Amino acid sequence: HVELGSKEIHFLLEQNLSPHELRAVWVLKLLIDIDNIRSIWQKQPFKHGGNYELHDLEERLFFKERLPKYILDYLEQYHETKEQIQHFPKILHQYFAYESQTTDPFLKPYLTFQWQSRLVFVALRAHDLKRNIEAELAFEDKEDPFVAELLAASREKKFDPPAPYADLKALYESKKAAPLNLYQAISEWRFSRIEEMIEWDNFSVGRILGYVAQLELCEEWLQLDKLKGLEIVEEMMEVV
Repeated sequence: HVELGSKEIHFLLEQNLSPHELRAVWVLKLLIDIDNIRSIWQKQPFKHGGNYELHDLEERLFFKERLPKYILDYLEQYHETKEQIQHFPKILHQYFAYESQTTDPFLKPYLTFQWQSRLVFVALRAHDLKRNIEAELAFEDKEDPFVAELLAASREKKFDPPAPYADLKALYESKKAAPLNLYQAISEWRFSRIEEMIEWDNFSVGRILGYVAQLELCEEWLQLDKLKGLEIVEEMMEVV
């Protein structure tokens, strides 16, 4: 039995996948890179498993090159670190808006799930902490049907997220007093949801992409488990 981490998997994928298929893997890992961009600005621990290691990503940010156009445009718009952190949800919004245009049968629903579940979690926290949910979702398209449904639900005294995410509310309510446990529970919940998206054909690209997405969750949890930093977990749970 040989353990395969993200580096070993990436090497095997480079040897066996087409450029188009590798692009889908790159998009998956790009979400880790984007989270790492905020970590660099906030001087928080760096997560491994993305497309770029720390020095490489810092260099790309410094020279404002070799990154997706929407990230480079963001860097041109916001120059000060404080501003970059404050408006960070804009990068996430643009990532999901742009990359979700893919026609890949796994990647498209996966990115939609990632985007929607993050928004639901933000809405749950905002409602719980009595924050203005519209302000929390300031960079989202208010005309989008899912965003509109979320905002309409938030105006009710009892906030119930859209039906596909009802179990996320129950999970949040039961674990919110223990942030580390909550983060683990959410990771397990996402792992299970990804399993539902994966094609049953073990030799399909969808199965490979699902495995990569699940591996990211596992490696991220192991890294957090070693750090035991509730403050770090709290920071990471400020998902957008």
